[in-house]
Amino acid sequence: MDPTWLLRVVGHVLQAELVLFYGPHVDVSAFRSTRPEDGLYVGGETDITPSRLTEMLDELAVVEEGDAMPNWLRPAPDY
Repeated sequence: MDPTWLLRVVGHVLQAELVLFYGPHVDVSAFRSTRPEDGLYVGGETDITPSRLTEMLDELAVVEEGDAMPNWLRPAPDY
């Protein structure tokens, strides 16, 4: 499945990629550069609405201000 939209966010604290697919479905990966020991966080949602996508972006913005990762992002499994 090819993405329809890709957003890359790079800040002083947070780096994230959001990939929107038809469905609509969004996959997110995020990394806190100030805490590399935490590793990569991943998450996403299906049947996402424009307002929910805006909420998710707002939740990522507060991570840049020092807040914790949102609950919908979980540490990526080690393979």
